[in-house]
Formats: sequence, structure tokens, C-alpha cells
Amino acid sequence: MAIKKLHLLYFPLFFVTLISVASSASEQEFVPQPIPVEQKSYLKDYVAPMTTIRAGFIPYKAQLVWGEPLQATFTVQNLGTNNFNFTFGGDYEGTGRHDRFKIAITDPTGELLSDPHANPAFLGGGMAELVDLKTGQIFTNVIDLTTFRIISKPGIYTVTCSFAFDDGWSQKVSINPVVTATFTLTILQRTPRRVAKVLDELVAKTQAIHGDDLGETLALIARFGKDDAVPRLAQLARNGPLELRSGALGALSMIPADASLDVVLRSLKDSNPAIRAAAVGSLGTMQKSRAVDALLASLPKEEPLVAEAIVLALGTSKSDRAFPVITNLFDSGDTRLQRAAVNALANFGGSNAIAALTQRVSTNYLSLRYEIVFVLAEKLDQPIQAEWLLPVLIGREQTREWLDSLPLLRMYGGEKAIPTMLSCLDFDVAWSGRNWWILNEVRACPNAPPADYEHDYNRDGTPEEREKNLRTLQALKPLAGPIPAYVPRPRYAGVPYLRTDPPIDFTPTFRDTEGGGVEIKSGFLDFTQRQDGASLTPYSASDSYRVIYQASARFRSLPHRLERGAELGITSEQLTKLKDLLHQFAVRLCGSRVSDQRIGNLYNDLVFWNDNCPSDGDWTFLWFDYKEAPAGPIREQAKADFIDSVRIFSQNYHAGTVEFVEAAKKIFTPAQLEAVLR
Repeated sequence: MAIKKLHLLYFPLFFVTLISVASSASEQEFVPQPIPVEQKSYLKDYVAPMTTIRAGFIPYKAQLVWGEPLQATFTVQNLGTNNFNFTFGGDYEGTGRHDRFKIAITDPTGELLSDPHANPAFLGGGMAELVDLKTGQIFTNVIDLTTFRIISKPGIYTVTCSFAFDDGWSQKVSINPVVTATFTLTILQRTPRRVAKVLDELVAKTQAIHGDDLGETLALIARFGKDDAVPRLAQLARNGPLELRSGALGALSMIPADASLDVVLRSLKDSNPAIRAAAVGSLGTMQKSRAVDALLASLPKEEPLVAEAIVLALGTSKSDRAFPVITNLFDSGDTRLQRAAVNALANFGGSNAIAALTQRVSTNYLSLRYEIVFVLAEKLDQPIQAEWLLPVLIGREQTREWLDSLPLLRMYGGEKAIPTMLSCLDFDVAWSGRNWWILNEVRACPNAPPADYEHDYNRDGTPEEREKNLRTLQALKPLAGPIPAYVPRPRYAGVPYLRTDPPIDFTPTFRDTEGGGVEIKSGFLDFTQRQDGASLTPYSASDSYRVIYQASARFRSLPHRLERGAELGITSEQLTKLKDLLHQFAVRLCGSRVSDQRIGNLYNDLVFWNDNCPSDGDWTFLWFDYKEAPAGPIREQAKADFIDSVRIFSQNYHAGTVEFVEAAKKIFTPAQLEAVLR
């Protein structure tokens, strides 16, 4: 689907972005079918320039029970061989709904229902999408009818919907059809029998759907059924796939009654940590005294994954009893719980949370410092001081926190943003990705000075490019704030050498290779980074440990090799436990830099590259930091950080492998274990 970006300078503000459509078939395979009989009241075929489309409005149900969604789905399918193009959106600012839809609803007497957004201050504007439908593709948009008309009670209503493809402000002549549909909507009174029937239908639906569809259906069960939904959600929370059980616990939080609270509290004792984490999130949302009691009691004895969820839930609970527990975690030394505490205070909100975060923004743990500044600025709408981010930006590693601190400073640092960023430049380095990133953000600031700086990570600069870069740096130097004196990067906590039996020598070695690359060895790990961008991570275990690594590879492959799992009779519960172990393995490999993205990347490496040792995505950046750092103590520190990162990863990979294999063996029956390890 082709998308063009348009920038219009007049009101309404209009931006074009990407929109996704569903493909029903390739152009060669697609053959239009007649409109199904049950949809003839809603859909029609329209002749458009160059093609034919099938479009209309399909209600959620023609007859429903009060409390079910009052929705209609606008749908467009291209039946022809040429593409069909139209813009969608750019029409919701002022009302929050797409006002190119015209929705009229009348009651049995013919009286038009009131518009909840009649006479808005202005109409139009906002993001818009340029839709390019190929043969057979379908575009849909769900319309909440209550945003167009006030439906206050059950009854029989006549609904008339229309949509003009030619928007009127970008196309002065109408050439495309106007889609229309009129249908009867019957809304029945709630009775116990009707409510039960709808709930049973929705529960049956949950057995065949996943992802967002499952979450929306479970939420609908809770919203529609209220107290009547609790027994059904309780049953779903006890049995079935992990996704369904977790989702049901989340839906129960929407019904903060004693009965639903009892169900969630029982799940807090489940053997599966993912279920306990889901229960924890639900308890925080309920904001009940008993829920807070349970969270506080569970925190000291829970494993890390669930403990982090508890901390976040305590913040969501907004309980005064939870507040000191959250803030005390900053003194615990557990970096993951400290990061969770930052986000818990964001959930908590209010002046006390702001004060607690501001008091801790000067921490020497720079990753945590960044998280605090981000939460204060983005989630709590607080002004920030440029000097808060300066220790992060002085750093040599182009980590996520370093890269994200630049736009954070640009957006919230005010007039100090430019001089603070300029003060962090390496003014004597003519070819530096670090300088390029800083100046790229400087150029985006209001009233930015000229800052043309060439750089390409895949090559060294020419003499002319380097000379020009040096001239740019010297011109910018007088505009910089005070140049901070270099100090070694503060270390939050040193990681000791791992002791093993039989012993493994993790003492790292380092050497520069031909062509500007490097090689670092530690334990069984041999990492090489070359100038051409390629990196290699050979891993050769000694004879003493080879059997353990072979077993690890076979266990790691099982979540990917589902056919092998079926042959072995591995149950969904066993597979879930194995995935949980792999998640814990990935968390260990993250070291002190835990994030969902890093965990996900390393988890995939462990599963899909099960015969190999994963590599740390930060090593490429660490190599650039070393390669481009100014000569002297800064370069030596970059080298030391690079070496230490490889050593710690090597240690974590070995220790994680041993722990993973021992725990995985306990999941399977003796017969399964013999077959896996054979």
C-alpha cells in the first residue's frame, strides 16, 4: 500500500501517516463474491473511477441487549483491478470523533436523537491517513454510535450512516461515491436470561481468539456483565491457556467487588509467576484495602518478575501505606526494583511522588537518573533542569538512555538545552558518531546555530570532511556551556569475577585487529568486531561443560520446535514453565541494563539461535565509543567499559546456562527428559 506524506499550511491541521489494511487475496487470486444475504442491508457495491468498491456500515448486532457495544463498522473493499485511494481522518479535533461520518438516529416516533457534540468550537484537523486499497484489500473503522447521538434507553431505532470519500477541503470536485446505509437497531431491556445468554456467547468467543481481540472481549464481558460476569471470569482465570487466564484476571479489576477481589487474591498464590503477576496488576487497579494488604505481604518473598509487578501495582493503588514502601526501594540496591519504583511513583502521581523523584534525580546510577527525569517530564508534566541530564550526556556509551536524553533535553531544557548539549561535544574529534548525534539534536532546537557535521558509521571520513567538521566544532565552542571536566563514569556496583568448579578463567584479553577492529576474549566467549560492521561471537565450551551446553541448546529450541514438543507429549503448562525460565535467562543476560526490548531480543536469540551464544547489542556502540574517543583517559575508560561489558556478559551467559539446565530438567517427566537429551 503506497502512502504519501502531505504537509498543508492552512487550518485544519492535517498530517498524513501510514494506515494498515487487511489483504483478502492477491490480485491474481481474488474473485469478488456476491454480498451475503445477511449483509445486504448494510453493504452495497459502488462504481468509482477506475474500479468498483463494496462499502457500507455493519452494526455490532442488529438486535442486542442494553449494555452491549453500540457500534457500527465502516468497511470498504476494493473489488476491481485498479487501486482505490482516499483520505481518512483529519476531521476529529474539536469533537474527538471522525466528523466525515454523518450519523443520524431516530426513535420510533421519528424524532432525531440529540448530538452530544452539537455546536463544537471548531471542526476538523488532526492526523489523517492516505489509504491505497489494492485488489481485494479491506479497510475498516469501528464507529461508536454514542459519540454521534445520545441513546439513553432500550428501544427500536433507525440508524442512517454516510461517508463521502471526497473530503471537500482537498478535493473541490466530487468524483467518488458517497457510501450510505440505513438499518434498524433493536436494543432490548436487560433481563437475567438475556444477560446470561450474551455472557455465554462472549465466553465461548474467548476460546478462539488471541491478542487484542481477546483483551477487548474479556473487557466487554466485565463491562456488560458487571457482577454477573464474575463467576465466568473466575472460571476463565482458573483454567485454560496462560493468555486467557491472565486476561481474565485483568478484566476482573474492572469489577471491584468483593467477589472479584476474592478470585484475584486466590490467584496470587498460583504456582505460575505470570499468573501471579497478572493478579498483582489487577489488585493494584482495584485500589482496595485488602488488595494493598496482599501486595505488601507478597513483596518481600516474591521472585524478581512478580516483585516488579507488585511495585508498579502499589503505585497504581495510590495507597498512603504503599508510598513509603515504594520510596524505600531506592535504598535497596536492587536496580530492577528501583526502576520499578520510579514508574510506580509515576502511577501514584501527586506532589509527594514528584518530590520523592526530584530528591533522587541526582543519583550516580545514570540509567535510573534518566528514568527519573523522563518520568518527571513526560508523565508528571514537570519542568526539568538541564544539569540533571548532563552526567548522562557526558557519558561515552551511546546507550538508549544517552540517545533519548538528547531529545528530552531539547524538548524540556529550555534555553539551556543548546549550550548544555554543545558542552558535551568532543571538540577535537573530527569523525565521531557521538558528535553527530548531539549536533543532529542541536539542529532541531529553536534558534539553532549552523551545525553541519558529516559522519557515516560505515566508513572513515575523507580529509576534506574531517577538516570541515573541525571548523564546525570550533565555531560552536564559544556557544557551549561550561565544558565539564572529565571524570571516570560512576559505577553503581562492580560485578565480581565468577567462580566456577571446574574453574573458568574469565580474565578478559583485548587486542586491536587489522583494519580497525577489536577482539575481546573472556571465559569461553570470543567477541570480534570488525571495521566493516560485522561482529562474531564464537563460543567454545571446555570438555567439562560441553554436555551442559548441549543440553541447554536442546531445551532452548523447544519453544520454537513445536512439532518436537508434540512428539514428546510436552503440555502447554510445561512449555509455559520453560518459556518462563528462558525469560529469566534473558533478564540475567541484560545485567544492569534491563528493558523490555533487551529482554525480548535476548529471549529470541536464546530460542532461535539455540546452538550459539547471543551477543549484546550495546557492544557495537561500545566499540564506536572506544574507536572515536579522544586519546587519553577518556579512550582508556571507553576501552575498560567495553572489556568489562564482554566479561560480565560471558559470566552471566555461563551462570545462566547452568541455572537454566538444572531448572529445565525439573519440568519434564523422566521419559521426556531422556528423549530431549538423547
